[in-house]
Amino acid sequence: MICRPRPLHLACAALLLAAPAVGLAGEPKKPAFVKRQPPAEAPAAIQEDAENWPARLEAGAQELTAARAAVQDLEQQLRNARQRRYPRGAAREKLRQDLARAEAVLDEAERYFPELLDEARRDGVPAGTLYPYEQRLGS
Repeated sequence: MICRPRPLHLACAALLLAAPAVGLAGEPKKPAFVKRQPPAEAPAAIQEDAENWPARLEAGAQELTAARAAVQDLEQQLRNARQRRYPRGAAREKLRQDLARAEAVLDEAERYFPELLDEARRDGVPAGTLYPYEQRLGS
């Protein structure tokens, strides 16, 4: 007898693997690229922050891309569940809840990433450095 993986097992495994990456485990988390309040310290901390902009922008863009991918994946799983009429009941409701949490994470990332770009622009980051990230925001 050939043992075939069941669609529900694959969907659950995919959700378990994706949950920590997109923050689906519990409350929507604040994206890591959002600047925290700087302590009142010497100007050396400001200089370090100015050098750290490319890393912060890349982290923000990656989180935004990951959140979009998670929402697309969960939407596809829910569409498949509707077409196949499987899974049903609690499993399908869990898919809906996961999709709602992923959309909340995506909304938060889409709200904070433009703020990060504006903050970088005010901090004097060159337009050529910001251009690729502005393009990612639009896509």
